[in-house]
Amino acid sequence: MPRIPWGASRLKREVGSELSRGFHPDNVEDEQFVQRILQVMLSAVAKSELPVEKLDFYLGHVDEPKSVNPISLQLLDWPVYVSPIAWTLTSLTSLRLLISPFYKNNRAYGWEKRAMGFFDLFPQLSRFSLAFDDEFNNHTIFPIFSELLKIPQLRVMGLARFEATAAELTKILLQHQSTLEEITLREVEMDGAGSWTSVLSTVRDMRQFHNFTMKQCLIGDWFFTDVSGEIDEVVSIKDRERIEELAAQIEIASAEMAAK
Repeated sequence: MPRIPWGASRLKREVGSELSRGFHPDNVEDEQFVQRILQVMLSAVAKSELPVEKLDFYLGHVDEPKSVNPISLQLLDWPVYVSPIAWTLTSLTSLRLLISPFYKNNRAYGWEKRAMGFFDLFPQLSRFSLAFDDEFNNHTIFPIFSELLKIPQLRVMGLARFEATAAELTKILLQHQSTLEEITLREVEMDGAGSWTSVLSTVRDMRQFHNFTMKQCLIGDWFFTDVSGEIDEVVSIKDRERIEELAAQIEIASAEMAAK
């Protein structure tokens, strides 16, 4: 039987959770400890009334592969988010999440409502970045986000590293079309030229659209740069005519792929 470190029991009573040296998605005590840290941190920031404007949620230093670890989506599945909220971070306008899907499909009933309730803590949120780890293989989380995520003041949105259908991506764009000005898609995978041209048409018709950026996106299993010399690795568009040009380039690239 492992020896309990001196003082661990007392600290557990004080902080409300078993202490942990790290975070492993299959360890319930680790998950509870990190959830407790998030709860205490957010509550303390709110009660301090400090003008915090930006929060990043991930384990590591920068949002780059091999140098950062995502947080588990379980950490957002937290009943306090749908309880009567005693506090909000009204000064916070920017939030970045790097998350992984549920570990081994371990999810509780009703997690969707609780996870979306997390965003109610930030009523002035206007810039939101969401990056996934391993969602290419799962395709289980983004469909929920596309259906339920609603951020009333959202102006700038970045989405990265996941597979989607045109309907899912269009849904999340249309739910924010009255406010959304800047959109960035990075390492987003969709099948077929029709999916991409459909999404581009949606962006073109959004009233507040100012800037659309694609970085290393994929058509099927291929990066656009691998199938077309006309499409750059990073495409930044600020006018609607250029969106139509990009859609035409994607259709040509798709036809060239089919002919090979």
